[in-house]
Amino acid sequence: MTREAEIRRAQRAQEVLNNDVFVEAWDMIEAEIYRQWRESRNAGDREQLHQLLGLHGKIKAALEAVMRSGDITKAQLQRDQTRAESQVAYLAGR
Repeated sequence: MTREAEIRRAQRAQEVLNNDVFVEAWDMIEAEIYRQWRESRNAGDREQLHQLLGLHGKIKAALEAVMRSGDITKAQLQRDQTRAESQVAYLAGR
């Protein structure tokens, strides 16, 4: 994947994580899992809900990882560009 594509991918992940509807739905799902977990009388059901809660967190972590990866790529691209501009300026000043 090109650096630019990775940066665009990260921006899309950021848009999802910052989307009001996504955040609201995410919080509602999490609250419902916790509610069912608290009200569950069956240990097997509680274990299943606990696993579901763990998966719920992993999904968000995956989106955040994509976002961070793009941020790192963007910083690297900016450093490379600054370095190239410095080299051009140095050579032009010779």
